[in-house]
Amino acid sequence: MPYFANTKSEIDFYFVDQLGMYVPFLVRYAKEFDDKNAYAIAKKNLDYWIDYGLDKSGLPFYNVKNNIGLGINSWGRGCAWFILALIEFIQIDSYYLNIAYQLLKTLEKLELRNNTWAQFMGESFDIDSSATIPILLLKSYLDINVDILEVLKKMTDRGGQIIYCSGETCGMIRFSELFGPSDFIQGITLILLNRINSYNQKA
Repeated sequence: MPYFANTKSEIDFYFVDQLGMYVPFLVRYAKEFDDKNAYAIAKKNLDYWIDYGLDKSGLPFYNVKNNIGLGINSWGRGCAWFILALIEFIQIDSYYLNIAYQLLKTLEKLELRNNTWAQFMGESFDIDSSATIPILLLKSYLDINVDILEVLKKMTDRGGQIIYCSGETCGMIRFSELFGPSDFIQGITLILLNRINSYNQKA
């Protein structure tokens, strides 16, 4: 899994899901152990993606190779991975907050219906919870009023599992056609519910 560290200045091949996996980890590690180097690595990786991995509308490409954004930019889960990295910085620096608002402005144009998004935004028409819930998480960080619980009800089965989650990719740009529950999106949902609970306790 390539990433920037120390003096390395270029990544040969870099996928957006990698960004969403290790940037949040590095930021939390930096906070827990007061490790400035971990924070710097996380920031450098996110900045690299912002510089080379976003299209003009703010949507992330599928991957970056030799400083060129490649692949589709409408992958809902790809956008989710970018959001997971971005939210670690939007409360620290207004630069990232502006990036977040620009992204959300584009996402609202690609909304499926009633605060839901598809696997391929603007191209497919079925709800994908792995795109929708991280976007709702971004909205919660931007203090945008959404009845999140009402949206979640539409994607929850009787056992309390979030469903309608697209499956894992099967290789480079080979996207799953299967939908169902997923540990990944259950975890993101718990983060979102925790934010709602914390907000309600402060209100």
